[in-house]
Amino acid sequence: MVIIDRILPWIFIGLAIGISLAEWGNFWWNLILAVAMVFIALQWRKPTILLLAVVMIFGSFYWSLAHPRSPGLQERYLIEARILVLERPYTENGELRFTGLLQKEGIRVRVFLPLILPLEKGDLLEVNGSLREIRGPSNPGDFNYKEYWSHRGVFYNLLVREQPPPRVVAHRLGLGDHLLSKFIGRGQQVIRAGMTDEQAVLMEGMLFGFQDEISREKYARFQKSGIVHIFSVSGFHVGFIVLMGVWAANRLGQKKSTRLLTVLFLIMLYGFMTGWPAPMVRASVMASLGLTAHYFGREEDLPSSLAAAGILLLLIDPANLFEISFQLSFLATWGIIYLYPRWRDKTGWQLPWERAVLLSLAAQVATLPLTAYYFNLVSLVSVVSNLLLINVAGGAIILGFLGVVAAQLSPVLASIFMVPAGFLTALVQWGSNLLGGIPGGFLWVAQPAIWTVPFAYLGMVLLWGRISIPAAAIKLRDGETGQAHISMDGLRAGVGVCLILLFAASLLIPGQFRSPGVLRVVFLDVGQGDAVFAKTPQGVTILVDGGGSDLFDVGQGVVLPYLRRQGIRSIDLAVATHPHTDHLQGIKSVLRECPARVVVAGEGCLEELGESSGEVVSLQGLRELSLGGGTKVWMWAPEPGSFAEPGNETSVILKITEGEVSFLLTGDAGVKELEVLMAEPGLDLSATVLKLPHHGSRHSWSDDFMERVDPVYAVISVGSRNPFGHPSPEVLAGAREKGVRIFRTDLDGAVTFVTRGRDIKILTGP
Repeated sequence: MVIIDRILPWIFIGLAIGISLAEWGNFWWNLILAVAMVFIALQWRKPTILLLAVVMIFGSFYWSLAHPRSPGLQERYLIEARILVLERPYTENGELRFTGLLQKEGIRVRVFLPLILPLEKGDLLEVNGSLREIRGPSNPGDFNYKEYWSHRGVFYNLLVREQPPPRVVAHRLGLGDHLLSKFIGRGQQVIRAGMTDEQAVLMEGMLFGFQDEISREKYARFQKSGIVHIFSVSGFHVGFIVLMGVWAANRLGQKKSTRLLTVLFLIMLYGFMTGWPAPMVRASVMASLGLTAHYFGREEDLPSSLAAAGILLLLIDPANLFEISFQLSFLATWGIIYLYPRWRDKTGWQLPWERAVLLSLAAQVATLPLTAYYFNLVSLVSVVSNLLLINVAGGAIILGFLGVVAAQLSPVLASIFMVPAGFLTALVQWGSNLLGGIPGGFLWVAQPAIWTVPFAYLGMVLLWGRISIPAAAIKLRDGETGQAHISMDGLRAGVGVCLILLFAASLLIPGQFRSPGVLRVVFLDVGQGDAVFAKTPQGVTILVDGGGSDLFDVGQGVVLPYLRRQGIRSIDLAVATHPHTDHLQGIKSVLRECPARVVVAGEGCLEELGESSGEVVSLQGLRELSLGGGTKVWMWAPEPGSFAEPGNETSVILKITEGEVSFLLTGDAGVKELEVLMAEPGLDLSATVLKLPHHGSRHSWSDDFMERVDPVYAVISVGSRNPFGHPSPEVLAGAREKGVRIFRTDLDGAVTFVTRGRDIKILTGP
């Protein structure tokens, strides 16, 4: 057993490396690496390296066999398609969403239903809709939903039409799933009967892991307070279920087997209630192994239990490795079993509250590099939040679990548990709002370079780990071994500190100071709308419009995440060109969380923008700015009353010049406004890059204007398959006839131009 305990972590590491290399690397390079490791193992007689190489090879082959492949279907319109609901549907942005199985094609799809119907898992729907391939990321740093869903065997979206209305034609749910659905359904009924709607949504999130109906604002507040993990069913939840089970088992019988089976039964019941997400499986395996070892007098080996859980999850589905919840769950547990005991020994903290602080801090530090990479947020109050609120949330989960079980017998009995559970849920929400709203309680950070993340963990191991160094390897002369040990320990700790500081610097250096000396202009892909971000060589930041949609908040969902990934926490100059949703809505959202020093508003925008923390300028006529160095900006808007009402023809037009390179941004200006602009005396309209006005509309095309601008490149900010027919074929043909190279955000994703004033570098997509 001792040998197995020692090799389990190496098997887990080998599997993880092999799967990762197979996903991101070249097969032959992976094979060469494995052969080299085998040679080293045989040459140096290191069986651990040999085991690692063999498991890596197995992991690579296993991933190549188990990884789903795209069926390669053509996008098309489906008529009377039958789709089986595979999971609990949820609502978002006024749509019903779920994963379904297309019966005829035999493929899994993400379904977007514009009607809110009372659907359940197992319903068979007949629908009409468009089958479209899931798109990859389009803006720098975007989350890769295409990769995310491909790991689940889902490669297409199905966009359902309202007419003819979808209809349920059958209900196909196995007996086990049917009983479980009824079990959870009764639980949800008593939850909603005993709590407010807001409390019920949070309780279902904590108890079942149903996160989809928690609003973006509330979820963000839990992130800022550092306790968002209460909505991911994992070790935290299993720990409280085990605590409740041990208490109950100790009162049911004296036999070890009786007590053990009681706790294991509760873990299994809770696992089936939550659908066995990967963190739940990990926590359940670890808890089961630990309890079995405890009840039968065998010393627990937490690293081996963690490795065993990881091996099981990767064998069940190797794609679990790429799940954020899987990664964070394992890292939090690694922090508790690896960092915590070392910190406790170094600090000498033994009091219960001191240990609680170290436990919470160990889990937070262990997950920080990955949470910073994925979410661009570091909660500075997370330790306090966890100390104050985590037991309250645990109490709510225990009472909620008991209430759901009691609901199978009597709603009245269930209410005995649900009423206090609702009170504790409200207390958790109140505490999260309070702590998450503390000024300076959280920090938006730049997305670190991916290579700095493993460096951060290597730094932790070098700084706080116990690494044995053979005396023979460091012995200088007789009698100096001890000094050599001290010297090597100091060197190891110094390298560890440097690696951690390198990672911290990649997070905390403001975006304004990154890539100095270049002008960077980014035309973001915001769908059918405009959003342009620029950063000058001197670090001055400019945002022109922010996109917008009636379906979702583009500012919150696209523009703000981009700014945060770049480390931008404030804007020097924000420009709202005109008061249309597809330009203005997003910039309003951005300014609420990312303040601007100066806001320039086109006609009709002031009323929509509301209050601003910076100076607000209502632009009329021409305004010129010098931003330092060789960067110049002019902005122009027609005088009030030039046109009947604020709109496209009153768009603010802006030009940014750096040396010999310039960018002309034209909003949604039509031909009439362009004629007024060209009549402005002494205004240089020539530009290297032109943002074609109004998404390439034919109503904004002017041969005279194109002659005056004479661009080398043109950018069209436009939504894929938009209903307006943008861009116009006439505009595309006219631009190409003039030798202009065209970029489109619907086809190319974000378009980024980087220049020092002469040459220009162009990047597209993420």
